[in-house]
Amino acid sequence: MDKARYLPVAIVGVHFKVDMEDEADARRVETRVGDDKLCRLRDAIRRLPPGNMEVVLISTCHRLEAVVAGADLSNAKLNDVAAILGLAGVDGRPAKWNTRLGRDAVTHLFEVASGIDSVMIGETAVLGQVKQAYEASHGLGFTGKTLNKLFQESFRVAKHLRSTTNISKGKVSWCSIAISEAVKELVSLEEKQVLIVGAGGLATEIVRALSDMGVAKMSIANRTMAKAEKVATQCEAGNVAFEYRYEAMLTVDLVITATSAPDPVITVAELRNVMAKRAGRRILFSPLGATDLELGCSDVPGVVVIPRKRVEQVAMEATKHREEALPACRSYINKEAESFLRRYHDETASTAQPEPRFQSLRCASTGKHI
Repeated sequence: MDKARYLPVAIVGVHFKVDMEDEADARRVETRVGDDKLCRLRDAIRRLPPGNMEVVLISTCHRLEAVVAGADLSNAKLNDVAAILGLAGVDGRPAKWNTRLGRDAVTHLFEVASGIDSVMIGETAVLGQVKQAYEASHGLGFTGKTLNKLFQESFRVAKHLRSTTNISKGKVSWCSIAISEAVKELVSLEEKQVLIVGAGGLATEIVRALSDMGVAKMSIANRTMAKAEKVATQCEAGNVAFEYRYEAMLTVDLVITATSAPDPVITVAELRNVMAKRAGRRILFSPLGATDLELGCSDVPGVVVIPRKRVEQVAMEATKHREEALPACRSYINKEAESFLRRYHDETASTAQPEPRFQSLRCASTGKHI
């Protein structure tokens, strides 16, 4: 083994758009990664024998990956990690997931943080999501020397590439594209009323994008009222108690959902009740969360849903010019990955305990060395 390329780190996970061809498999895994379950998943991985494994769990719209560090990174242990994440097929059929070790893990994390491994090349939101994932684990004491150094280095690499290449050129993000597609349907957002369901990182970006577009009224509905209030303070937005989200839909023109809830936050039955009271006025939905809308919502009369696939397609077209920056970005990432591994090896070697020295002892009675 080349010690300069070794790092006791592995990444176990799945990219829904790449690794899972079966939509049922992908949807089953996605429903496992709501905010309320992330901590339990992290804790379960942390407790795998012999315990105290460093772990950061990255959960986005398109990926679920566990970054782990520890002395035991055997196939059996990493399969246990995959099982905890729910990366198993439907009806006992095996699903495909990826395991990356050492240098491959370092390179992959650098690519994820830099937006190179995103469906939309150069996606700006993913760096914030990786930072939030790291901070959540770090705050719980689930990271140590190895992952602390690795994630800090990934943030540095991502920042360098975004400032020195065209990988993030232009203001292109899921939120901006979703809003642009909504404008096409509504002609303009001026004097329109918008309801945002969710108060995470995407909701913050949505609010910022809408605040300069002449929207007459914005309201934010979230299960945790404090989070909704925090987002609302960034603009003149109102708060709606989550249980009253359907009542708020009686007057709005656009509903943007951006949650990581494990189950739909908008159901067909409740939406039918809403539309019955709107007296024929249509309502537009732009779901950014993978499971925000129950299947069948788009069939309710008067409801128009902007498909997520449509947003993805527009995003891919808008980022074609960024592909030219990929070779330079990958070259830099490979160089920095090698440099990080060598520094890690050198630091580990310098702090390693020296081998015990055996002192020659003289026997008092014979005078011989023993």
